[in-house]
Amino acid sequence: GCDTGGDCKCLCTAIATYAHECNIHGVYIKWRTPSFCPMQCEKDCEHYEPCIPTCPQENCDTLLDPNSPMCTQDACVEGCAKDICPSGQVYKSSTDLECVPKADCEKKCMEIEGKVYLEGDVISQDDCHTCSCSRKKKICRGTPCPEPTSTTSTHTTPRVTIPISLLTSTPSTTITTEAEDGECRDGWTEWFSEDKPIIFRQNSDTERVPQKLKQSKTGKGFCARSQMVDILCRSVGTHRPHTEQEDVTCSLEEGLLCQGRNDATGADTCWDYEVAFLCDCSRSTVETSSATTPVTPVTPPVVVIPSIPPEVQPKPMTCDEEGWSEWYNVHVPDRDGEFESLSEIRKTYSLCPDHYIAEVECQPVKGGGVESIVTCDKKGASCRNNAGQMYCQDYEIRVLCQCECQDGLGMEDFSITNDQITSSSLMTPDDKPYAARLNSDWAWTSHPVDEFSERNAKDEWLQVDLKEVKEVTGVVTQGHPYFEQFVETFAVQVSETGAVWEDIKEKEASFAKQFPGNTDQSTPVTNLFPEPVFARYVRIVPIDFHSAISLRVELKGCDSKETTTPAPGVTLPTVQTPETFPESVCINGWTSWMNTHTPRPGDWDDMDDLRSLAEKYTFCEPHQIMDTQCQVVGLGLTPEASGQVGIICNTNTGLQCNDDLQAPQHCYDFEIRFYCDCSLSTTLPAVVSTEPTSITTLPSEYCTQYDPQYKMHDDDCRKFYQ
Repeated sequence: GCDTGGDCKCLCTAIATYAHECNIHGVYIKWRTPSFCPMQCEKDCEHYEPCIPTCPQENCDTLLDPNSPMCTQDACVEGCAKDICPSGQVYKSSTDLECVPKADCEKKCMEIEGKVYLEGDVISQDDCHTCSCSRKKKICRGTPCPEPTSTTSTHTTPRVTIPISLLTSTPSTTITTEAEDGECRDGWTEWFSEDKPIIFRQNSDTERVPQKLKQSKTGKGFCARSQMVDILCRSVGTHRPHTEQEDVTCSLEEGLLCQGRNDATGADTCWDYEVAFLCDCSRSTVETSSATTPVTPVTPPVVVIPSIPPEVQPKPMTCDEEGWSEWYNVHVPDRDGEFESLSEIRKTYSLCPDHYIAEVECQPVKGGGVESIVTCDKKGASCRNNAGQMYCQDYEIRVLCQCECQDGLGMEDFSITNDQITSSSLMTPDDKPYAARLNSDWAWTSHPVDEFSERNAKDEWLQVDLKEVKEVTGVVTQGHPYFEQFVETFAVQVSETGAVWEDIKEKEASFAKQFPGNTDQSTPVTNLFPEPVFARYVRIVPIDFHSAISLRVELKGCDSKETTTPAPGVTLPTVQTPETFPESVCINGWTSWMNTHTPRPGDWDDMDDLRSLAEKYTFCEPHQIMDTQCQVVGLGLTPEASGQVGIICNTNTGLQCNDDLQAPQHCYDFEIRFYCDCSLSTTLPAVVSTEPTSITTLPSEYCTQYDPQYKMHDDDCRKFYQ
């Protein structure tokens, strides 16, 4: 082991080489002494050991990052080992060798100017941004609001600062009322989830705090937002607390926020989360009235549209007649399958928006019942020909429309006054914005726009102030009554306060929706929004036009739904009802095969997660699932035998197929089933809130990643964290 240096140095090296060979064979010799080839270890915190594990010792950083890769103990080496902390304590970090209780480091996130912030604590926030503490970092979302406008009275009172979102012409009135019977119940609400990540498309989950929760399940709490005193956030299905995923915030101010890269995969993808709130009915509900004249609204950002317009503009979405539509059949089965997509049907026929579709029916064109290999939902009828097999029949589809909230909001009947209508510019003094009323004898016309100049149609706009937040479901447009001038395509922007604006978009789209406008100057064209919006300000932004930008409009919608009678001038917030799923029913053994998604043109990924499965099927609780199997629909091939690449099939994720990995083919249609063990307790352990005032004691049988096993069972606890 040594052929250079003096005898003493060579002797120690040679013996160390021999001892290392012994270590490889599992024989550990403590051969060094303070007088013979000593190891220079720190006396206060280290000692010599012939075999030191190569994995780092447990510390606060490893406790706060349970998703980090697990180290594998392949071998050990001799050296200076750090002294072991007493039971129940760990090192502060891999470099800070101070021993601290586990409970302390699990909560403390960081210290700023002497103030200690716990994991998930909000460090600073205003209406435009929030900074919170996560994984020993200050994580900020948004940017601080601009400095508010200030006014100083003529007396010696302190200066009064008025935020932009406040209204100034009439004093606000505060009304305090005690919650009436049936309006509030103390305790935790049920869990609900309004958003979920879409694999490979939208790596985010946002669960907002609702303004009010209605009563749903017996015994569960419900209340107004002002009566919510705590929040819990966990993953859907597996019920893992949000603190186990990095850069996820959970607060009463913002709700649950998880945002990551859209191309992230594996552990970097946001989980699907659900939230629950603690209601305290002793708190009074406080509503602040809205005065009539707002501070001048902030100019909205420029409408973002694709540089290349869609090849085929869909027909306007309308809901003129309730009931069943005619049968549609726009696709002939091919080698990929049979796909009667509502989005494709809308390119030829005018259908009501998805949120008005109460029911969908599918049937084979040649007659007979719907086959089990066919998915029939609000996206259409889908049947995937897997692995080159041709077995999908030709299908047709129809929808049942139930139209609501279709009233005119006041442009045509003048209940919207002239001063509530504004515009970017005028062609002539006669082309006032208030001339833009549906079926009126004149129209609003903007300043002349040259489509070849730097100035374009998107710089022009027509805006309506509804004076209060209302539910807006669509817009009706006309051109000029005397001249052949009309808007061919347009976008819509909305705002509740005038400070923050949003484009109307299709679901999962990153661009503003381009609504098909008029093809002549006189025929009214109705366009319903993909989803209803709640807004006070509505702005129509022309994109393409014929001859000149001329508009006559009506807004469609209704007053916001209210649960109590407000005082004059008081606008109540919207009401949100928790999402409910079928009650789980546990039957020992394998469930039936389940399938909630079929790959189709434009959406060739396949995903059957626990949440979507629970919405459609009834099966045992997630913690009672012992095994998972997936197979190709109609063929029974396992993911491995199918030849498809990178198929994920497990309890935590469900079934996932990334179409990008299957080129030049597409994802097959997979189905999934679970093996249930009903002997496991149906009572889940409580989730511990990050708020120090709301810590719930966990049962002794609660499984953590540090436990060797979950009860006395054949599966290691680690299974639940992978």
